[in-house]
Amino acid sequence: MLLVLGAAISGVAAASDRDENRTVSFSVVHGTTTTVLSNPDSDGHQLGDLRVVSRPTFSERGKEVGRLDAVLITTGIDVPNLDDEVRISNLIFVFGDGVDQIVVNGSGFYPGTGGTIDLDSSLIRPVTGGSGVFAGATGWAETVHFPDDTWEHTFHLQIPDTEDRRD
Repeated sequence: MLLVLGAAISGVAAASDRDENRTVSFSVVHGTTTTVLSNPDSDGHQLGDLRVVSRPTFSERGKEVGRLDAVLITTGIDVPNLDDEVRISNLIFVFGDGVDQIVVNGSGFYPGTGGTIDLDSSLIRPVTGGSGVFAGATGWAETVHFPDDTWEHTFHLQIPDTEDRRD
């Protein structure tokens, strides 16, 4: 699995003349997501509501490449409109045996009555780090929730070219 991911990354990586970073863009997809509200006494529209999800992720060709583990915390009610919410998110995309990970954090607007962003919408969040082949990654990720309730997460990464300094 790691070999397939590495081949996909090397196929889209391009060295930049301006710096010593590789620019990498690729996507993972998954099916319908059910978030679980972990606050037993909540109606799902309260400050501090915690939603969790874990889903397998797939390449655009349908091969399983890892999983998405995520938490969403409600931090604003009736923002920007009545019945909307602000939620901060921590999404961890795990690849292969778990060494290769991409961390995505951010904030976004959500429907107060739904567990996820609306169908036929998207959300952009910063990439705040990574490990393994993604060590030191920065950039951004766009999450698209399609009308058929499937999802695509496209990563636009800058990964520093570093030497292996282990002895």
